[in-house]
Amino acid sequence: MKKKEIDLRDIPGIGEKIARKLEEVGFTDPMAIAVSSPTELAAIAEIGEGQARKIINAVREMLEIGFETADKILERKEKAMKITTGSKNLDKLLGGGVETQAITEVYGRYGSGKCVAKDTPVFFFNDENPHFETIETVYQRYKEKYGERKFDEGFAVFLKGVKVLGLGGNGIEKVDAKMIYREFAHKLIEIRTKRGRRLLVTPSHKLLSLHKTVCWIPGGELKAGDLVAVPKSLPIEGVESEIKEEDAYFLGLFVAEGTSNPLSITIKSDRIKEWIRRYVKRKFGYEPTIRRRRGVFRILLRKKTKEFLGDLAHSTSGTKFIPPMIFNSSPAIVKSFLKGYIDGDGYLGNEIEFVTKSGMLASQLTYLLKRMGMDCSLSCKGNIYRIFVVGWDRIRIFKMFEKKCSTRNSAYGYPITFFRHFYKSFLSGNRGNLRKRFGKRNMDEYLYDLLTGRQKVRFVSEKTFRKLVSIFLEYKRDLKEALRLVKKLESISEREFRRLFEILPFPFASLAEEVGIKKKTLANYVYRGLPKKKDVVLRIKKALMRRLEKIVEELEIFFKTCKNVYNLSWDLVESVREVEYNDWVYDFVVPRSHTFVGGFLPTIFHNTQLGFQLAVNVQLPPERKGLGRACLWIDTEHTFSPNRIVSMAKAAGLDPSKVLKNIYVARAFNSEHQIFLVEKAPEIIEEKNIGLIVIDSLTSHFRADYIGRGMLAERQQKLNKHMHQLQRLADAYNLAVYVTNQVMADPSVLFGDPTRPVGGHVLAHLSTYRIYLRKGKEGRRIARMIDAPNLPEAETVFLITDEGIKDPK
Repeated sequence: MKKKEIDLRDIPGIGEKIARKLEEVGFTDPMAIAVSSPTELAAIAEIGEGQARKIINAVREMLEIGFETADKILERKEKAMKITTGSKNLDKLLGGGVETQAITEVYGRYGSGKCVAKDTPVFFFNDENPHFETIETVYQRYKEKYGERKFDEGFAVFLKGVKVLGLGGNGIEKVDAKMIYREFAHKLIEIRTKRGRRLLVTPSHKLLSLHKTVCWIPGGELKAGDLVAVPKSLPIEGVESEIKEEDAYFLGLFVAEGTSNPLSITIKSDRIKEWIRRYVKRKFGYEPTIRRRRGVFRILLRKKTKEFLGDLAHSTSGTKFIPPMIFNSSPAIVKSFLKGYIDGDGYLGNEIEFVTKSGMLASQLTYLLKRMGMDCSLSCKGNIYRIFVVGWDRIRIFKMFEKKCSTRNSAYGYPITFFRHFYKSFLSGNRGNLRKRFGKRNMDEYLYDLLTGRQKVRFVSEKTFRKLVSIFLEYKRDLKEALRLVKKLESISEREFRRLFEILPFPFASLAEEVGIKKKTLANYVYRGLPKKKDVVLRIKKALMRRLEKIVEELEIFFKTCKNVYNLSWDLVESVREVEYNDWVYDFVVPRSHTFVGGFLPTIFHNTQLGFQLAVNVQLPPERKGLGRACLWIDTEHTFSPNRIVSMAKAAGLDPSKVLKNIYVARAFNSEHQIFLVEKAPEIIEEKNIGLIVIDSLTSHFRADYIGRGMLAERQQKLNKHMHQLQRLADAYNLAVYVTNQVMADPSVLFGDPTRPVGGHVLAHLSTYRIYLRKGKEGRRIARMIDAPNLPEAETVFLITDEGIKDPK
């Protein structure tokens, strides 16, 4: 029997009740049931796995799914359709275009481009020793040691034993840097922030930002008022140092007030002068000469002290720096150094201030403070750098020096704009008991004003942040209770039904359209009790479950956002502009975390055209090598561009407004959300006549959510299930699946192209067609067929133009 001829109610084991359940979630195609697992079908139809297994086997027998002769497979494959890519060359490579009933995977570097300016300072480790240098200096150092070679659009140096600070599963941690890359750039994006950051990056270089959730945004797309993430602290393990706390205090004093000619320290405090005198005599065995002029003491130092100071003894006010041993020492040593610097040339009061003429020292001080978990702001006028510790971070530094202080509200802290979005979505429209609990009457008035936007502040203290989270945790408990009651809706008591009505986060009558019952009738159920008709109760139960499960899912995403926001610090973008550059830009290649910490103030840096064209071409009529169907697009990297679709649609002779209306886009916030979107896809595939599913990119969230080898097995299992779900959709609905994949550099490849796709054997085996894209000369793209069941390995050339994918002339 043909699958379209089979009615669900004709399948053994499926009665009216189960058929309605399957129809409500879009399981109207018998093939979708045939390729489901018993566990999956049991959850959807709310039946036992044994019954689900019998239903699946019955459908497979009716569809004659099992062993079959090869000629029947050929007959079915001949029904597969092709979507043109817009390039005859690329279509030929794919055997006529992107095929339905198949997964086409494309991976490649697409142009590196994600680089930073040459004078960007970076913090890195070699043999566990910390270094703080510009990224250009690092490149030149290792170029002389290992040599460089042509790579993609620029040059690369492969590294050994080099680690950087990157964003991992436990926040900021040490990760291996496998390569450092450079290419030439004509223009950069200059981003200036409230804290004093000046970031020079290429337009495609991504920075971690916060909108409704934490996400990576290309520098060229940031605007004033956006937030960028910075490390909350730098996890540098303190090792046993040769120096003592008193040595670190002396070094702090010298960096602040020392001079090289003559070698001396100038200080006003009689107490500090006496401490230096006693320390020098005890440490170096001589009584220093002390001169006094106009209330200022100059303490002259000798050769033994010069040997101890090393290169620092030859520095000037403009070239001062923090000795590397301080960065790698224990927190007690760091604390003593900072205290020495503040006593020498700092200020500890309503504002905590460090002053220097050395740009390198100013930057190093921000990293040293960050190591102690403190944010700071930087300003520069002329050649004077001023570093300020303000707001709640003042409390930390006063505690460090065992002094008391109080602070008022600050313009810095934890951002809360995303709280307002979730409050508006989940709580602001509540009624009944929820309104009393989470409305103005029962909530702290200040917290209520924060959530509703009456208080215009964007940042709050840690204490207030935790209070806001607790409100939503309480709300989550009510949702769980509501779900528990809904699951046994057929048998709950009148009292329990009244309780359910009180804690529902939406009006009960709003289910009227979904259930097919008038609002007035639904409202009467609250007072009279549920009707005796089981099918009506079942429809109400289904509608309630769908609504509540969706809210619970969104709430889980919200709590992940809370965790990410809490584990980072944040800075506010004040201006973004394009600047002329015409020089080399650089980037660390960090396969494990794809991030590194750098910048004048510590900042987190991040280390698809064909999909757009297919989204347009799938809507072409069959005579123009399209399917005349719509597209489902899952965006994981915030890269979907409606403007690009418009230009491609115009070039194809289609109405851009109609083309856009036939592309259904969902933003996936993490891997679980991505999987959920694919699971829910059957609900709209038939309704909207979907012929193409695009996921850009397939592995982005899986890499971010499952960090490190310890989570590799779990990641691969999830990815495996995800790919099987996509293949089932392709088979059941005769549609094409197109996915983009990320790449990594394989350092073991000494000759040839080290680019490797992410996802391992799972993606290699489950992708029907696997294509590798790379850049060629004169703007051309080279596509190579890596793997296909029925096509030879081959290469072809195509162009990406303003009008879309084209063949070169």
